[in-house]
Amino acid sequence: MSIIRINTEKIIGDFKPLNCVNNGPVHKRHAVDQSRSNIETYKAARIPYARNHDAAFNAGYGGEHSVDISAIFPDFTANPYVPESYDFACTDEYILVTLDADTKTFFRLGQKIEHYIKKYNIYPPADFHKWAVVCEHIIRHYTKGWANGFKLDMPYWEIWNEPDLDAEDNPYKRTWAGTKAQFYDLYEVTAKHLKNASPISR
Repeated sequence: MSIIRINTEKIIGDFKPLNCVNNGPVHKRHAVDQSRSNIETYKAARIPYARNHDAAFNAGYGGEHSVDISAIFPDFTANPYVPESYDFACTDEYILVTLDADTKTFFRLGQKIEHYIKKYNIYPPADFHKWAVVCEHIIRHYTKGWANGFKLDMPYWEIWNEPDLDAEDNPYKRTWAGTKAQFYDLYEVTAKHLKNASPISR
């Protein structure tokens, strides 16, 4: 058995918080009945960040209308530069509820896992650059106030989720239905675009 000894006389700095979680509290800011809310216990846990991957599985957050790129930008043929092309309502609510618990959002730009027999939104975007522009404007909405948005401290943004969850030759992929090479291309295009566009407030 290993023994850990702590010298309480020597101060070396703060510990980095490690109690981050996936998804925010169960709560509805717009509801009268809060009998299913856990926001107070969530807040008591002092969680610094909540990653919002798979938030679309929770009906309270807005279900299919929240977080995923396909939910926020539902018509990929639309103009990504105009606010009218975006639907932020449910994702705004989700992020604000999480903030009410004193927790910041670690935002996953991409799609939820799909366990269905038919896959819908895990395929590579038709236009990688346009997808990157959509991501830029989502970030601008939450960090720069674009499209009646917010100026939040949100430093962490993830491009997609577990693209390597399943083998490339698996016909029943769950999170990325493209090839490894396609994901590398999407990541490169998006990361470079976001670095050049600098939509994240510092």
